[in-house]
Formats: sequence, C-alpha cells, structure tokens
Amino acid sequence: MTPEHDVCRARAYVSVPLRRRRKARRSLAISAVAILTSVVGAVVALPSANAFFPSAVKLAPDCVARVNEAALTAMARTNPIGQIMVVGYPAVFDPRLLRVTVRVFGPRTEIYAVDVAIDHVCRVLSASTRLETNDWPSR
Repeated sequence: MTPEHDVCRARAYVSVPLRRRRKARRSLAISAVAILTSVVGAVVALPSANAFFPSAVKLAPDCVARVNEAALTAMARTNPIGQIMVVGYPAVFDPRLLRVTVRVFGPRTEIYAVDVAIDHVCRVLSASTRLETNDWPSR
C-alpha cells in the first residue's frame, strides 16, 4: 500500500462517523418532534385535559347565560350610570373561575371585568367586579 492510499483510507474512516453523527442528529430531531406532537395530541384528547388547558373548557349555553346574568347583577350593585352590557364569551381561568367583560355606556364609557366563581353544576358561588378602563376626560 502506498502512503497516499493510507491517507485516503484514514480520511474516509474519520468522515464516516461524522456523517453518521449528522444523520443520527437529524433522525433524532425528527423523532423528537413526532413524539412531542403525539404526546400533546394525547394530552388534549384526555378527558382531564382541562386541568392542563383551562381555555379548552367548553361551557353549556345555559351556564354561560347564568354566568352573564350573575355578572350583570354584580354590576347593578355598583350603581353604574348608563346601560350595561356583556361583551363576548366568558374567559376561563380555571374550570370554576370565569371572567366576564362588561361595558357601561353612559356619560363616560367604562369597561369592567367581573370574576364569577361557579361550582361543578354551574351554580354561581361569588362574583367580584374590577374596573379595567374608563374614559375620564383629560384636563
């Protein structure tokens, strides 16, 4: 064997593991993405997925109506000046805690967030209001 032939064999021997490593990294990355996708899909498909993703909770229409009514009742206790109206669908922070956005149209427009706590059969346990924004004229 000639010395040039030995050098070529040495280069080929060194480059083979590097190619295998690159190929292994690519296949590992592809399989990791596939595994992650299947795990997330399995978690979403679980009945207890609401524990992981509270916004995935689907409320019955009659429950939404009760929550909205409780929010309007809580707002009526604050004596707003103007008309009050529920805006949008309740945001779910926990399977038992919903936030309803209420707008007050009057001399000044105000937006309130009403947190409504419910039990497992959608009975309203408590409601608390919080002023989000108001349109006070700037002086």
